[in-house]
Amino acid sequence: MSDSAINILRWVLLVSVVLNILQATVLYTFFERRIFQPWVAFNARRGAKVPASMRDERVRRFWPWFMAVALLALWWYFGTPTGMAFLHNAAR
Repeated sequence: MSDSAINILRWVLLVSVVLNILQATVLYTFFERRIFQPWVAFNARRGAKVPASMRDERVRRFWPWFMAVALLALWWYFGTPTGMAFLHNAAR
């Protein structure tokens, strides 16, 4: 993988971190009202069982924060010499 491709990957990861933080804070109510609650209601009408973890609001609130931290760790790792070497070798 070229250095420019690694830079693009790192930018995509950083944008994903920002979007996850926005989803966990400012956009949480919008996502909850427009996406999750209708999805749970739709599955309940169909008789499908939604896992308890997906119905738990604490999990839905925690997940974007977890993903933001995980993606930030990847962004940092791919910026280190070890991470760059890993990506260079992975593309072969």
